[in-house]
Amino acid sequence: SASAPLPLRILKMPVKKRKRPSSRKTSTIEKNAKEVVNALFANELKNGTVVFKTVDISTPEGEKIADKYEVTWSSLFVNKWKDGKESRNNLTEFGFGNARNDPDGFKKGFADKIRQSLK
Repeated sequence: SASAPLPLRILKMPVKKRKRPSSRKTSTIEKNAKEVVNALFANELKNGTVVFKTVDISTPEGEKIADKYEVTWSSLFVNKWKDGKESRNNLTEFGFGNARNDPDGFKKGFADKIRQSLK
């Protein structure tokens, strides 16, 4: 049975508003996350099973999403939608802990979380 798309979101806030975490870490997380999704989930992106979305939470629209997810700075979520219900996986800590220091570990863990969510 066809299920609703799984949105993968990186919510990010412009650095001028917040100094922590560094914009370099944020862009590394986003770059690595995009690489994983584009390389390993290209078919799912194409058919809409996986949705990758970057949200600028300094915009009014982005601010609403940030409020919904209760985030105030850069964040990474892998969320599963099933029967109209969303289950959220906040990977922010994992992302900031691994994206720069262990990019391969980050990519593997991120890909594993996406695979789990697609089951």
